[in-house]
Amino acid sequence: MDRLATLPRTSTNVYQRDNWDTKPAGSKNELTALGLEAAKGNVFAYQNLVNHTDFLDGVIRTSKWICRHSAIEAEELLSEFFLRLPQKIRKYGNRNGASILSWTSGVLRHLHIDLLRRQWRENDKVEYLDLVAVENERTVDTADSRIALKQAFNNLSQREKTLIALRWREETLDEVVAGIDNVTDPKEIQNRRPKISRELKAAEKKLQDALNGINTGRLQGLKGPARADY
Repeated sequence: MDRLATLPRTSTNVYQRDNWDTKPAGSKNELTALGLEAAKGNVFAYQNLVNHTDFLDGVIRTSKWICRHSAIEAEELLSEFFLRLPQKIRKYGNRNGASILSWTSGVLRHLHIDLLRRQWRENDKVEYLDLVAVENERTVDTADSRIALKQAFNNLSQREKTLIALRWREETLDEVVAGIDNVTDPKEIQNRRPKISRELKAAEKKLQDALNGINTGRLQGLKGPARADY
């Protein structure tokens, strides 16, 4: 059965298929108008929306940006989005001028968080809370905190990841310096200590900022559409 058939026609203004222009609208306002009609249950508006080039380009572009570290994850997110959209679209409303593209970006971010939660529950065994220095930790052990830390850790450069790993593996900063720069001369290690210490603190701060972001609801570091419902 066509999944679009699950979207009921509740609108009093049901457009006929032949009345829709097949050419790209090229306007956010026109896409938003399609979204509003689809939210009322207009099946033809929904079909034209999800097959519209501008809409598809926007959704794909946002998915790739959110999952910029994994093309496979981006594809999974897109599949989840279109699977859920027939139900999600019913909640759409352009309050405070939120366009349909802005609203879909919010939906994608929420679905991505759900996807990460499932991955964490099913597969992830890494103790991401251990990546934050104990004296700096200001959070509880929750799925959200682990998700935020995992994202932040994945966003670190390879050198930053190595520094964090060395800090937890080695007992002293000298050993971290020796490991990261592959040096053994004691004098050279002492000379490099200040620089490595600053790099390490900067990497730790990025992880701590990820935890602080939980309190503001910004796991992705982004603001969603104003007052949008998802």
